Amino acid sequence: MRGATPDGIQQCTTAKHHSYNQLEFGIRVEGGLMASTATGVTTNMRTYTHSNFVVRNCTVHDISGNPGTKGQGTVTSSTTGHGIRIMGVDGASVTDSIAYNIGWTNGFHGNGAGGIWGLIVNKLIISHSVAHHIYNGYVGIDGNGFGLDGGSRNSVIEFCLSYLNDGVGHYIDEYGLAPDAANNTIRYCVSYHDGQFAETGGIVLWEDPQKQGSETGNNVYGNTIITAKPEPNRWYKGHVCHAWGECLVDGKPNGLEYPWYNTPTSFRNTSVLYNVFIALDDTPALSLSTAYPKTLNFDFNSYYSPGSTTFEFQWGRNQTTLHKGWNEFKKLTGFEMHGHWQESPQNMTMNSDFFQDCVKWESYFPSLPDAPSFKQARAGFAGCNQGNE
Repeated sequence: MRGATPDGIQQCTTAKHHSYNQLEFGIRVEGGLMASTATGVTTNMRTYTHSNFVVRNCTVHDISGNPGTKGQGTVTSSTTGHGIRIMGVDGASVTDSIAYNIGWTNGFHGNGAGGIWGLIVNKLIISHSVAHHIYNGYVGIDGNGFGLDGGSRNSVIEFCLSYLNDGVGHYIDEYGLAPDAANNTIRYCVSYHDGQFAETGGIVLWEDPQKQGSETGNNVYGNTIITAKPEPNRWYKGHVCHAWGECLVDGKPNGLEYPWYNTPTSFRNTSVLYNVFIALDDTPALSLSTAYPKTLNFDFNSYYSPGSTTFEFQWGRNQTTLHKGWNEFKKLTGFEMHGHWQESPQNMTMNSDFFQDCVKWESYFPSLPDAPSFKQARAGFAGCNQGNE
């Protein structure tokens, strides 16, 4: 649904909609946002054409994306291959919805596909939804599950499950021409084996250097991030990747990434608290640039490295160095004065009351036959394995 009239659409509900076998979008809500500046550069202005949109109990799948000519990026006007995208709306929600098998032939070289996400929105809530098998197309960019993209304000992703996506599970970002974003939250979500074909993973906090610290006041808490090596025989950029590492763009997936191109003023007054990071297959729990702001707060998080006797993380201006050791991590970063890492899940204590009732927690997600068993993944955590086997 698109609109460019001054009044827009003030009330709209889409429920129980099934969209599939489309080229560009499953469900698209878009306001009239584009305006040219005096310099002739096209930018995204903060114009909420629509308000009070509800997307509920919807399923979108097999949205391929426009490949252009043999996937060579001839479709240059915009990215395609998206599940549910909300843009230019003041007050919206996406609940109890599913997006899967999205974006495998997107040919736009600016960015890639997304499962369920919003940009230039105010008070968007994405909740109790699932995104899996979102691909990054011919260009090897994105393929993300859930996102609050440029210009998002006062918005929330909560109780959402992402798994086996090429790109990020859940993200907050700000691109260069977007209006300022602030006060966004990712909470009570699960990422399972995301970052299949990029050096990324469960959660990413990213800001274009042009923005110079406009992204502020965000919160990431109560999430569970499980990273592992990519699955074999994965379709990527027009061919099948048969072996671990064969098609990775930069390196291993990770639990949370704070990229090198963030500036020292990016993500001011942002907290990452009470999350659980489970790093399988020697994947690093975190990938952090040294350009983090002093007000970025990591604390009270729990880390688990099965099969490894040490905590691993990437650290450096370009995140190129793999470090080992929990004490070294705390010394280098100044983070996690109250967090902790342990090798064995059976002895690991959660630092919060989040997700103590696993049966109730799992009931938040739609029942999918190929969804991974999170009872098994969470086994051994305090309060999470009592009568739930």
